[in-house]
Amino acid sequence: MAKKVGEQVLQQRLPYFGAPGGTDASSYIVKSPDMQVIVFGPGNITAHQVNEYVDLDMYGRFIEIYQKMITELLA
Repeated sequence: MAKKVGEQVLQQRLPYFGAPGGTDASSYIVKSPDMQVIVFGPGNITAHQVNEYVDLDMYGRFIEIYQKMITELLA
């Protein structure tokens, strides 16, 4: 659903891929191993650098994506 909504709002194809690194999700799935988790948010190649930033336009579009995803989940 995130891929579908994201592609609609961003008007581009979004790939599925695994990435190294950690998130708090590793703590959640210990107690709920069937929980489905994704990492999906705005970003660019500056992640985890001194000059890290997110474009304001992309930030706003992800707010729209999250609103549409929550609406679809609760429908």
